[in-house]
Amino acid sequence: MLFLASKLTEHPQKPRDIINVYAYLLSPSSPLTPLSASSSTPLSYYVSESQYITQRSILLRHEALILKSIGFQTHVALPYTLAFNYLKSLSVLTHEKNILERTFAHLNDFLCKPAMVYLTHNVNEIAVAGIYLAAKEVGVRLPERWWEVWDVDREVLGFLVVVGRVSVEEVFLVEGKTNGENNDDVLDVTIV
Repeated sequence: MLFLASKLTEHPQKPRDIINVYAYLLSPSSPLTPLSASSSTPLSYYVSESQYITQRSILLRHEALILKSIGFQTHVALPYTLAFNYLKSLSVLTHEKNILERTFAHLNDFLCKPAMVYLTHNVNEIAVAGIYLAAKEVGVRLPERWWEVWDVDREVLGFLVVVGRVSVEEVFLVEGKTNGENNDDVLDVTIV
């Protein structure tokens, strides 16, 4: 996965570099291992030519499987630019600078939500939901039904706002309660 992701950057990495880094990180010499088990010998993370060829073929096979499963579509549309342009067109950025930061914070939060809205919703819908949540937090008044300009249904916006207001901790607490764990101190999550 890291090899495939590095291909999409300005400086793609060679398979040899990826394999060497993984060999080092998985070795006892790695800073990720406990101090008691660490030994600083370079032989612990040396990759021989035969090991490299084996690892490279595995790496390339996994890359082909990932590309096939995503349909060779490596372009990902993100809502940040759209949100910035929407805020600009609403003439909100000139009055309230904090709304852009709050909008981007909500867009980042959507990435961590268990609902996986980046996979299930269009980027314009996510951008509008981030703006809506940020405007409510900052106290910026937006025109009535402004989201319809960017083809976002009220129901979709409502769903995304509910997802945006629930924190990850609350979701795990509620899941723990519904999975039969005895959590008497957990309150039900209600969204106003």
